[in-house]
Amino acid sequence: MNVSAHSGYWCGVPTTTASRERLRSLDVIRGIAVAGVLAFHGLATTWHAHHRPAFYLWPAGAGKLGVDAFFVLSGYVITKSWGSRPTDLKTSRAFMSRRIKRLFPVYWASLVVYTLLRARQLFHSWHGIGTLFLHVIGMQFVLPNAAYQINSVYWTLTTQIHFYLLFPLLIYAMRRLRVGSALIAIVLFSVGFRVLFHSTNQWPADTIFGRLDQFALGMAAALVVGRTNRFLEIMRTKTARTLSVAGLVVLVFLYGSTWLGPSHSQQVLAETFGHPLFALLLAVSLLRIRPTERMSKTATTLAGLGTISYSVYLWHLPIFEWAGSAGFIGIVAATIASLVVGGVSYVLLERPSLRMRSAWKDAPRTDVPMGGERDDAHDRSGARGFDDPVVAGVDRLVNDRSRRVRDEQKVTRTNVA
Repeated sequence: MNVSAHSGYWCGVPTTTASRERLRSLDVIRGIAVAGVLAFHGLATTWHAHHRPAFYLWPAGAGKLGVDAFFVLSGYVITKSWGSRPTDLKTSRAFMSRRIKRLFPVYWASLVVYTLLRARQLFHSWHGIGTLFLHVIGMQFVLPNAAYQINSVYWTLTTQIHFYLLFPLLIYAMRRLRVGSALIAIVLFSVGFRVLFHSTNQWPADTIFGRLDQFALGMAAALVVGRTNRFLEIMRTKTARTLSVAGLVVLVFLYGSTWLGPSHSQQVLAETFGHPLFALLLAVSLLRIRPTERMSKTATTLAGLGTISYSVYLWHLPIFEWAGSAGFIGIVAATIASLVVGGVSYVLLERPSLRMRSAWKDAPRTDVPMGGERDDAHDRSGARGFDDPVVAGVDRLVNDRSRRVRDEQKVTRTNVA
């Protein structure tokens, strides 16, 4: 084992500075993703309130793919965070406990506010109370209509929690089998599920079974990013990066255009195959993420948006729905309001939850379902990033060595005396 101060890596794992710079790059992706989600919901609310949008608004139609980006990043960061930890029950239970403490405070706050403002009728029947209970435990998307009773974006939380529950099994499978073999099996299963259960409604195609491929592709990227072989070397070349970015642009255009008035069959085709293709191209792009010390002003702004993206995501849709009838001006106002509310929510609710500790003390805080896939490297309280347990291990080795040298020197001086 050797430590390279120049490369910024120890045993293939980035050191603290490198990881923070790398995570800032991931925050840029999150910022783009949540901006896309805001654009898509702005388009959807205006469309329903007025008329079918013009074709040049296709980028807003493609904003729905921001959800896919969050799922891929979730698989990537969670896997990096897990590292070489065992997949036993104790570790898995501690991990889940930490996730609950991290995700639910801001979610519960938004749930209380929007239930009182938009869904008080749920208190008037046992069915409504059951729906509220499903929301409280994050399981609202196990039923086809429950997730849309209060805030439609809450469906993603259920899919994310199911991924957490399955993660120890998934990482075990990818460790025991070849990553490629496990990934192919998962992708085929997930795409097959979407083919069998496609519909104009998101349920059940967007449950964990239909979205598992996106998480798995992020996991695979995290597992192989530090490896070297012929295939991965090709994937990291400038040509591969150019082709993956070009493929993303073409796919985003085609997907976005399907939401501007094509036939039902075209939408079903886009929903069935567009998501796994987008996730695949994004995962390939993650293989080339490198730490960067400098960012443009645009990238810095997007990274800041990525930092608060979970809160923005949870609060924004009802605001857009209230303002949608006002047309473009209403959407602009809703966007500003969502950013303000999301920023306040991050400061008052989300950041404190980042500082909460659990039994999994050495593990980093990894991700949140929509746009807040975060690591402790961003926590100003001084919490460590996903690679810091390794760095801490190096520090302990160095300190132990120094302590032994001092003890030997003391013994030598005593003998000489």
